[in-house]
Amino acid sequence: MDANNAPALQDKLLDIKGYSTKVPLTKKLVIATLVSVAVYFLISLVDLSAYGEMASKGLGLFVALVLFMVFSGMDVMVDGLIMVFLGIALSFWQWKDVQTYLGSSQFYSMLGMVIVAMGCEFTPFGRRVAYFFLEHLGQKPKRMVIVFGAVTALMSAFVSNIATLILMSSIAASVLEAMGEKPGESNIGKALMLLVAAASMFGGCALISGSPYGNAIAISMMENASEGVYTVSYAQWAFFGCITFLVLVIPFCMIYIKCSGVKNSGYQLPTKEYYEEKKKELGKLGGSEVRWVIIVVVMVALMIAGKNTAEMAMLFAMISFLPVIGTTPVRESMSKVPLRILMCMGIIPMMSKLLTTTGVVDWLTDILKGNLNITSPLLFSIVTTLIMGLAINVLVNTSSAIGPSLIAIFTPIAAAMGFNPVVVLMPVMLESSFFWAMGMNAIMLMNKGYGYWNDKDTMLPGYLTVVLTSVVIPVICCLLCGVIGLSPML
Repeated sequence: MDANNAPALQDKLLDIKGYSTKVPLTKKLVIATLVSVAVYFLISLVDLSAYGEMASKGLGLFVALVLFMVFSGMDVMVDGLIMVFLGIALSFWQWKDVQTYLGSSQFYSMLGMVIVAMGCEFTPFGRRVAYFFLEHLGQKPKRMVIVFGAVTALMSAFVSNIATLILMSSIAASVLEAMGEKPGESNIGKALMLLVAAASMFGGCALISGSPYGNAIAISMMENASEGVYTVSYAQWAFFGCITFLVLVIPFCMIYIKCSGVKNSGYQLPTKEYYEEKKKELGKLGGSEVRWVIIVVVMVALMIAGKNTAEMAMLFAMISFLPVIGTTPVRESMSKVPLRILMCMGIIPMMSKLLTTTGVVDWLTDILKGNLNITSPLLFSIVTTLIMGLAINVLVNTSSAIGPSLIAIFTPIAAAMGFNPVVVLMPVMLESSFFWAMGMNAIMLMNKGYGYWNDKDTMLPGYLTVVLTSVVIPVICCLLCGVIGLSPML
């Protein structure tokens, strides 16, 4: 080693050591820890012995973990690892159980679909689609906003939420600038930007691959909670998801238009020539765009046809990386793979195991049947979907893994009450795509930076969206389940 480089190397080592985990010991973390520990011991004293020897301790640990995840400010990955080792230490599960969950097929489904979807980020295909629809359909103010929302939602069914948001936000900003609209003063600007942010996540409900972060996790929760008895195929999700998308997309757009006070006149809209010029800047339809569309269409078609979702996802992820025919740069895409979320797919479902094996599920079932008198699968679906909508927006908006984990809790409860979890909880899984509605999150903040809306502008349309979806989606699933041979009752 060159002696002259030694000090520099030493500095780097010291620097690395100094970074530690970058997790400060905050007052919030200390209070959350103390409260969680106290809650665990207090609930453990409750007499639930009729449901199992470990029922009270299982309920106590579950509530304590939820409180810690919501209020500690720790990363959900850390929360999950703490949960794993607490469960082992308290004899709720063994290490072999953890290994089983981490090997879930949904882990590989999500990984593969994320890689395939990233291919669009490296092509101009998204812009080309947006300009085409705006040129032909966006010649009136309200219609333009609806087209923006619908195209954004449609794109998010195939492309990652973040990529869709970045792409469509930049297009919307350019259009508003061409119209002479100013941030903070424009009703149409507020409606357009809010809708783009919301639609970039709403559309993910249409297909599993539309929002694999949430959709694949939700399916994994159901599979693990039922030990593989109940799952949702790609075709089943596409049936319910696409119908939900088609039924709600226009009302969804109109909510934001009405809440923002957009009129159908008084705006200087871009001409068709403007969009023609934008399309010319993109050049001719390139080979990478065509290849990406073919890869996505073939993958989705095979999944809908019944081919194994995990196998197809990994196959087409591999194809996306291949020279000549591939569309996704390996290094650039792998740096964006959400490994923390993938790990959560294996860790969080263990909360369901905690409730099931200790008898807590039986206790909760008795409460729902006896105290709340929920005997209808539709009513059960509406109640659980509303709980999901409120939980992911009001309580735990910052923790994306907690929302889908509710599916792991509801699955055994639904089965114990005689309801088909696939039917009654499909709305709950779809509702997990609406985590942005009433609160702020990192994805929404990327759009907020343009300055067209503020926090309070999200509240009214957000509340209306959650209430609307909590009723409409369960009705769709319960009424139409027979079309694909499912029944809401076991």
